[in-house]
Amino acid sequence: MNETVLYRERLPKYVFKGTQLQRKAIRMIQWWYRLGAIAIFLGTMYLVFSPKTEHDLAPVWAGIIAAWIGCALLVYRSERTHQAQLDGSVGTIIFEDRISVPPRSYRKLIGEPDHVIKDKIGHVKIIRGWGNQYVAKKNGVLWEDSPIAIQIIMMSGKKIGLGYKPPSTVKEIAEVLNEHWNVRIVDPGSGMGRGYRYIKDNVVGEHSYDEIMRMDLFEWQE
Repeated sequence: MNETVLYRERLPKYVFKGTQLQRKAIRMIQWWYRLGAIAIFLGTMYLVFSPKTEHDLAPVWAGIIAAWIGCALLVYRSERTHQAQLDGSVGTIIFEDRISVPPRSYRKLIGEPDHVIKDKIGHVKIIRGWGNQYVAKKNGVLWEDSPIAIQIIMMSGKKIGLGYKPPSTVKEIAEVLNEHWNVRIVDPGSGMGRGYRYIKDNVVGEHSYDEIMRMDLFEWQE
């Protein structure tokens, strides 16, 4: 494999679009959601197999179904919402012949690497939406209609997300993939969106992407 690095992501000091500022705090919340889902599921299994009378059959099954819906919501939050925040806080590295992807335990178990080979990529899709880019706990910029994530679409049709990332990072990754690898970039929108700067949760101004970036507000990890 070619070890020449075309691009190494500079991570922000705080997790982009995070429910918490730090990765460790998000990981802790993710595990609480997982444990909560397991506890609810085991509790409902007890109810499923416990004896029931005709009088309480309908209420018990209604409660079980409601609990299963709650369990599914916890799993969704844990494995989709929180995982996308954690994935985005893993630095992307683009080599001459491959790009790193967020690590997964199942890949280690079956011996697959945490990267994608250039020749297996069909195209790349930009995900747009909103996301907080923090300066401090209640200070930062709320991006709207901005590129906030990248999804790699394999030749096989498989989709691999790189997690939530600041618009400037999404732009950098897309440009490197397009210019160096000639990968097709699919973007459902145009431009870089708008930024709403807020201090102590109060919006103090609306600005274009270029105006926000010229303010030099954000801190980055070394």
